[in-house]
Amino acid sequence: MEFGPDDMVDLGMRYVHGLVFSVVASFVLFFAFTQVRHRLKGGSGSRLGAFLFFSPLVCWTLYFSATFRLNYTLSMLGSESSGAAEWAYENRFVSEVHTVRAAEHLATSAREEPNVRFYAACRIADLLSTNNDASVNEVLQTLSAGPIITTEFFDGNSLTQGLYVPGHEQVQLSVRDIVERRLRLIRNGSAKIDGKS
Repeated sequence: MEFGPDDMVDLGMRYVHGLVFSVVASFVLFFAFTQVRHRLKGGSGSRLGAFLFFSPLVCWTLYFSATFRLNYTLSMLGSESSGAAEWAYENRFVSEVHTVRAAEHLATSAREEPNVRFYAACRIADLLSTNNDASVNEVLQTLSAGPIITTEFFDGNSLTQGLYVPGHEQVQLSVRDIVERRLRLIRNGSAKIDGKS
């Protein structure tokens, strides 16, 4: 399993905007507090000033702590290493994304990388594989308006098998198409699900 420098940059980019916003908000709040305190002719309030300065940073730290595990997994799914992506899917993504709605959100999100969206579509199929046709059709109907995913694979793995051939043109399918194709592969027994044959 490889988690390279590009993957670290991707992981960092998921947090840098929030961190910059938090730092700016801290300084703005602190500056506003000092201006108000100055206009009111001083007075104590250093604790309130410190609270206002550090509260956005504390909020960002809480956000970082709450989302790091999933964001690390998503960065691995978008990795150039197909082995790292497969490992992340089977050992992390399956346990972290356990509802169709959560997988659907990731598969249709314009913020996510194409490979992440591909694996999220595979997760939808895995979750639907034991459902009856009526519930499957209901989900497929909601995915009909989903965007086209143009993957950026360098190599294949067990999840891309049957959908992507290394050295050939990248997968260019809608979320619904990927879900339907993976469902067929699972039901035919030619795709493993949740790390099992």
